[in-house]
Amino acid sequence: MKIIHTPSPNFNARPSDISLTNRAAPPCNPTDVLPAKAGIQSNFQIDPRLRGEDNKGQINEKSASHGEIDAIIIHYTDMESAEAALAWLTNPVSKVSAHYLIDEDGRIYQIVNEEHRAWHAGESYWQGRTNLNNCSIGIELANTGHSHGYKPFPEAQIHSLIELCREIKERWSIPSNRILGHSDIAPGRKQDPGHLFPWERLAREGLGLWPGEDDELLVNYPPSVIPESPKGASGTQEKTCNVTNASWVPASAGMTPILLSAIGYDITSSQHALLAFQRHFQPHKVDGVADQETYALLKKII
Repeated sequence: MKIIHTPSPNFNARPSDISLTNRAAPPCNPTDVLPAKAGIQSNFQIDPRLRGEDNKGQINEKSASHGEIDAIIIHYTDMESAEAALAWLTNPVSKVSAHYLIDEDGRIYQIVNEEHRAWHAGESYWQGRTNLNNCSIGIELANTGHSHGYKPFPEAQIHSLIELCREIKERWSIPSNRILGHSDIAPGRKQDPGHLFPWERLAREGLGLWPGEDDELLVNYPPSVIPESPKGASGTQEKTCNVTNASWVPASAGMTPILLSAIGYDITSSQHALLAFQRHFQPHKVDGVADQETYALLKKII
């Protein structure tokens, strides 16, 4: 797997409590740089929404002690071309970056060393953790996104993504249930990589979650302990609930936020969390309305 190194200045050190020992992450070698890429299309127009507000002030942020790099976050660029995205991700003005960018033709660009903290996640939350830039690897997929005509991801691009994710997963011992989309960790702000992303295919490759009928394709969480006040919830809930019990049936739509929280979603806005869940696990029905199928999927995943 060939990787083109195109360093970005937009990174900083991970918190000191993140272990980087005994790993073999390839360095981003300045002697193996694609020439002048940061200067491509210097006059291209940037969507104002991409000007770095999501990561404002993140350089000095730290989350709770996490221990290791343990997540992969998949994004789409939401820009008109990979060249424009690469130029922006390596532009110090942007204050955004990712560890990797994968072009539609499958070419992989490494922008930030895996040991360093790229600025891709912004304000984020998953399974009780915040600021996932600290403990994650960010991968951008070149795609015009919802701003410029959202389209399916080409085969060559997904093939390269699978290869890259396999290597990263093995290198950092990342659990399959922590290979996520940007909208999973920031449901109120983001919708990438979107409902056209092939999550089921990645799960069949051992990368991520999918509620398939074949148990071998399903990465199960242990019986969940629902926090008394899950993030964003109001009031109190039952402290424990074994949602893996096949006979358990939600009494009402009011259980949806509790189940979403048990999976890991930020339910500050339960509507946005449900939309993010549907983009990932119920992509044919991204309407923010939980139906019987939604409940069945929630039960399988938890």
